This record gives sequence, structure tokens and C-alpha cells, in this order.
Amino acid sequence: MEISFAHKITFEDYKKVVIDTMYENNKKRLFWNGLAITSGLLLLIFKQFNIFGLSDRYPDYTLYLLGASLIVSPILFYYATIKNTKKYFNSNPNIYNEVQYVINEEGIWYQSQDGNSGTCLWKNVFDIKEDKDAIRIFQNEQSMYLFVKEKIEPEKLAVFQKLIHLRDGINHLN
Repeated sequence: MEISFAHKITFEDYKKVVIDTMYENNKKRLFWNGLAITSGLLLLIFKQFNIFGLSDRYPDYTLYLLGASLIVSPILFYYATIKNTKKYFNSNPNIYNEVQYVINEEGIWYQSQDGNSGTCLWKNVFDIKEDKDAIRIFQNEQSMYLFVKEKIEPEKLAVFQKLIHLRDGINHLN
């Protein structure tokens, strides 16, 4: 079994993976960011309506600054994440160029437009993650192949998924 296809990732595809990794798959970060925003809003409401006598005990600017910083810091973190993601995406041609892939029982072979080529054998795969939008094949904790499912023809995607699940590429991980 062997499939061959060209694959190009857009910034929106890459951003979705980063956001999934940073927020949706990281429930602790999502919880603490939500808690910070909620705490900031409650602090501002309590200050505004003098609940718990906060206006009497603390100067106005202290509570307003604290509340605003609790609200703004998670939003700024999200903005910085997107900005750095875009900067990295645009600076790395291995991500945004079209890449030709050949996937078979042995592993993955790729070649990009700029001549960059390589092979990843299934036995060298660190981890494989599949969700509704993408397939991520990790060579190590920091290097991965990203395949957006909607950009692969359905017949080839079915063969690709069979190769992933039937080969030692996934069996050696368990």
C-alpha cells in the first residue's frame, strides 16, 4: 500500500493547530485564563458597587488596575501567541511551501519545492495524534508532520489512516 500526494498548509491551518495545542487541549491553561478574566470582572463590579466595602479600604486606582490587568493579561497572551505563530509561519518555508509526500508501509518520504527532502520511518515515530481536522505525526516532542484532512483526497485519506493504524508506526507506541 502506498499513496502519494502534494500538501500545502495555510496559516489558518497552522494557527488552528497552535490554538488547539495551547488552549483547547490544555484544560489547565484554559481554566486559569477564564478564572483570571472572571476574577478581574468581579473585582471591577465589586469596586464599582462598593460590595464588601472595597471602596473604603483601597484606593480607586489600585483595584481598577488590578481588575483590568486580570482581564487583559490572558487576552494579551493569546494575542502574543497568534503574533509569534504568524512570525514563525512566515519565516519557515518548510511549513508554508507545498510538499510532496509518499507514504507507505515503511514510513513517510517527503520533498519540498526548495529541495528539502527526507524520510521518517514508522519505527522512529514518537507519537501519532488524530482529531477531526488533522493528523499529527511526531518525530520527537518538537518536530511533527501536519496533515490537514480536508486537503487530502478522501480515498487517499482512508489509505493513509489504514497505514497509520495497521503498521508498526502505531503499534510500537502502545
